Parts: sequence; structure tokens; C-alpha cells
Amino acid sequence: NSRGRWRRGLIAAAAMLVIVIGSSITANAMGFDLWEVIAKWTQETFHFGYIEQSDESNAPSPDFISPCSSLQNTLDQYNITTSLVPTWIPDGYIESDVSIIQTPKHRAFKADYEHGESIIIIRIAEYLDSCPVQVEQSDSLMEIYESADIDYYIFDNNGFLQAVWINENYECYISGPLTLSELKLIIDSIEEG
Repeated sequence: NSRGRWRRGLIAAAAMLVIVIGSSITANAMGFDLWEVIAKWTQETFHFGYIEQSDESNAPSPDFISPCSSLQNTLDQYNITTSLVPTWIPDGYIESDVSIIQTPKHRAFKADYEHGESIIIIRIAEYLDSCPVQVEQSDSLMEIYESADIDYYIFDNNGFLQAVWINENYECYISGPLTLSELKLIIDSIEEG
């Protein structure tokens, strides 16, 4: 009887809804927002962890802070001791610009390494309330490369290789006109610093 199957399906759906809502209430009571936790893979975006759900219209403007002479020196100035900066970059690239953006939720450090028209970008975001940003990507994941017990997610994004990873509460990102072997050498040099 199709009416009986429909009713059993409705009862099962209602029971599932009660379980989900009950789990959400329990998780919220423990200080954990079940609805914010997302680990999402799609063909167009790659996320780590949480997605910020705030009213952007009320968010204060970010502060731009004068950095030190290099990315590593800037991290040192902020007493960041976690190994995050590579010690090897391909020949010819020179660190040309270091910038810092501070908001109430995170602090982002960015460095550009230039060689002629080519630029390698390194971005390190320190999350003060566990809200990693999403990284746009156009193609599927190429590889998960492990170095020093950290998983590095490597993508081809419109012809540029990029690696994304998390180390403690830092979300890190490298992108540029690199070969896969060059990107892996950069990654391997991070823990050597």
C-alpha cells in the first residue's frame, strides 16, 4: 500500500528530525554549534573547519598594520613560534611585499615573492575564534601530500599550483607558477626553518 509506505517514510523523517534537533541542542549546550561545523568539498570550493556566520554589515573594518622586513620577522614580532614560513623558494624570487590585516576574528599575514612578472603568494591566517576561510579552486584535488605529519592539500587552480594546510590554529596557503616538485620542496623546507 503506497499510503502506508508514505506514512512510514514520514514517521522516519520526523524521527530523524527529532534526533538532529536533539543532537544540536545537546551540542549547543556544550558550547559547540553543530550547524556551523562544515567540512565541504565541491568542484568550486574547498573549506577547512568552520564557516563564519556573522552579519558583515556590522563587522568593523580591518586594520592594516605595518609589517617588518620579512614574513618570518613579522611572525617573530607577533611571537608566533610555529614553523609556517618556508626556508626555500625557487631561485630568482625575492620577497617584495609583506602585509598584515587584523580583524577581531583573525590576523592574516601575506608575503609576495616576485621574479619578473611571476609572483608566489604565501598567506598565513591566525584564527582567534576558529573560523577558517574558504579557498577557491577550479579543479579537483590533485594530491594530499604529507610532510612533517601535516597534510598539504594540493590543487591546480587555473594553471597555478596551490597548497593549503592547517597547522595548529593557522590556515596557510601557497600559490604560484610552480611545478609540483618545486611546491613540494617549498613545503618540505617549512619544518626546516
